[in-house]
Amino acid sequence: MDDKLSFDENSHRYTLAGKGFGPPLVIPSVSQVISRAGLYGYAKNDKMVGLMNKGVHLHKVTVLIDEKMVASTDLDEEDAGYGVSYESFVKDFSFIPEYIERRMYHPKFLYAGTPDRIGTIEVTGEISRVLIDIKTGKPHPATNLQLAAYREMANAWGLIVENYGVPIGGCYALYIQADGDYKFIPMADFYDNWLTFQSALRIARWKEKNSIG
Repeated sequence: MDDKLSFDENSHRYTLAGKGFGPPLVIPSVSQVISRAGLYGYAKNDKMVGLMNKGVHLHKVTVLIDEKMVASTDLDEEDAGYGVSYESFVKDFSFIPEYIERRMYHPKFLYAGTPDRIGTIEVTGEISRVLIDIKTGKPHPATNLQLAAYREMANAWGLIVENYGVPIGGCYALYIQADGDYKFIPMADFYDNWLTFQSALRIARWKEKNSIG
């Protein structure tokens, strides 16, 4: 596939450049679709910005742990509990990451995103391929929309672009916590949430077309 996906971190904008001669196509992210459709939002006050920055930082910590560059014992006191939390999950589920924060897009529905992890877990001797989004906040119903959109995107992208064969089955939100504990929550009602996300995508595009919101 000749399409090339790029991402601008400052504007949080994904663009898709194909083999044609037209300008790159700007495509929305999963989180932008959900937010623009009015299904999730937050007040951008100082507290929320601080929490977002903390979440970004802790995501980087988990990447370094997966890449064997640091361990929880290397972290400062403020981050160590989160590191223990993530390491406990990895050990408990024999998690092996295959893709770490891999940018991708849905070739049919034309939205993009960066799932935190795609890899394998082991439960009661059974190994399964899963998609995981790492969280540091509180559970929110819109997370199920995000996971459903990620799964469909990752399977479509993997089949067409990567040809990785085995499709992703389960999707989970992994909530790492400061006290070293974690919550590993499976996505609920996949088809309902996937259909809802498709509706959100149509609403988001309609609002953008009509300059609403």
